[in-house]
Amino acid sequence: MIKLASLTLFVLVTIQRGQAFCLVASSQGLFLRQSTKLSARFGVSHDADDTNADKESRPWMAQGLLLSSFSDGLRPNPTAQAFVQQGLILALLTQEQHRLEQRIKDTVKFSPCAGPDMSAVEQLEFVDDALEQLQQNKGATSPLDLLRQYQKDYISNDNESSSLILRFVYIPTAMYALRLDSTNSPGKQRQRARADGKSRRNDIVNLLQELLPSIDIHVVTIDWDDGSIKQPQATGGIHAAASAFPQTAHDAMRTWQPHLVYVQGGNTFWLHHCLHKTIGYKQDLLDFCTSKSGMYIGSSAGAILVGARMETACWKGWDDPRVVLGMESYEDWKGTPGLSLVGQYSFFPHMDDQWNELVNDKSASLAPSTPICLRDSEVCQVTGATKSATILCSAKDIHAIALNS
Repeated sequence: MIKLASLTLFVLVTIQRGQAFCLVASSQGLFLRQSTKLSARFGVSHDADDTNADKESRPWMAQGLLLSSFSDGLRPNPTAQAFVQQGLILALLTQEQHRLEQRIKDTVKFSPCAGPDMSAVEQLEFVDDALEQLQQNKGATSPLDLLRQYQKDYISNDNESSSLILRFVYIPTAMYALRLDSTNSPGKQRQRARADGKSRRNDIVNLLQELLPSIDIHVVTIDWDDGSIKQPQATGGIHAAASAFPQTAHDAMRTWQPHLVYVQGGNTFWLHHCLHKTIGYKQDLLDFCTSKSGMYIGSSAGAILVGARMETACWKGWDDPRVVLGMESYEDWKGTPGLSLVGQYSFFPHMDDQWNELVNDKSASLAPSTPICLRDSEVCQVTGATKSATILCSAKDIHAIALNS
């Protein structure tokens, strides 16, 4: 930073070999100085060993919400909704931070004499301050007001981004598992499951519109069974070209860069099978969850999936394992690992008093994993930065239970 007559100027001259340089004013005049801080931010070199180490030791998911029921757990729970709202605003502003950083790097690279795009620098300073407030929960301005202020002051005048768009991936694969005891044909079962999934997706979109009223939403449905993209939709009364949506499940999780991934409940064994049967789906989900670019919400089977162990899905006998060839019995699923994105915790959704004795009997078999039992009125709020999991109850019985990592 350079301060001249109370005017703050920032002049980034060039980036060479991963190092950034800036002009600095002093009583002796202007001189060029290497900036370590700017080099770290705008440099091009990375420590490959550190990156590989991070991948070897998977952290907790960055931010997530695990629940038994959307209608009973999330819909009536203002605290959980505020967590989702803040998490998605963090994701949107983090996306803007990366975009602006890239714009500054590009202007310096292609016009080193002219320096960076100063409007982008000013915009980036606002985003940096907003992210700091959100991440440290400081400041009197609410997350939604910060977002609205950013849209009002910058987005409307930004040629690169006329509006912020929330990208939402909905995964109802667990619902699509065929019921072997059903009298309906497989085709009829799939038709009903897809209609039910679309209805539930609409409920989630409606909530997102309430939480982020000034944000347009692009949503697609992924089926991990066949990798298909279904029902692309844009809200806000805008027409979105087909090119605005991903064409494959891999595209949806990689190049499309979603802000929210919601994995619906259903047959847990089918969900696990479909995630693992195609190379890349599991890694795509791991990369998304452990980045700071979005939020994961897992309902029922979607909650079990990210825990340390899958066998809690066997305890009540609700899910039929026969849908997975070679894993047709509950015994086959004992010891099967989940994605372990919440430390050593496993998840037992739809908890009720009738299952107390069952949970007590089964918990020892999970060791060293510990089960988190979630009633339909409860959600588990996960924050990776602090490795914390907090159980929040619905508005009818609001309280929070913090769990040690």
